[in-house]
Amino acid sequence: MVEFMYQKVMRETRVAMEVAHYVALSYDEVFIVDNQSWLFIHCYVMHNWVRILILVSLDHVVEGS
Repeated sequence: MVEFMYQKVMRETRVAMEVAHYVALSYDEVFIVDNQSWLFIHCYVMHNWVRILILVSLDHVVEGS
């Protein structure tokens, strides 16, 4: 079931990227307490004058000494 959902999301993402007239990639790092942070990589596509957010990657950043 999870694999099917993943494939569906990837298929819809690919379609959105193919028909988009505008694509912008961005990343943000969000700090959380106890030296934990998350790195978000996402892109925006414009389709019919609507901005659509697509999450590309979400990573937990572990800071070492």
